[in-house]
Amino acid sequence: MLLGSSGPPALLISLAQPGGRVALVPLGLALVGVGVVAANVIRGTFRMRYSPPHLLARTIAVGPFGRLRDLPTQPMATWSSGSTATARNTTVT
Repeated sequence: MLLGSSGPPALLISLAQPGGRVALVPLGLALVGVGVVAANVIRGTFRMRYSPPHLLARTIAVGPFGRLRDLPTQPMATWSSGSTATARNTTVT
């Protein structure tokens, strides 16, 4: 959900060039911020409305642990993608 709300606006940042298109940087950053805030509000509202009141504290406390389980896989994915795509191969001119 977070990727869908903040991923596409982040692409505006890479489209910036000297001149009038430099305004795409603050626009992209602002839209990413709005997307992140909206995703957090939607996620929090869903948790509070969907969870039974007596399980709400457990539901909120378990959220960070679900995200922490992916931490060991992220460096491995970065290492494997970095070995196939070097900075020299991906430089856009």
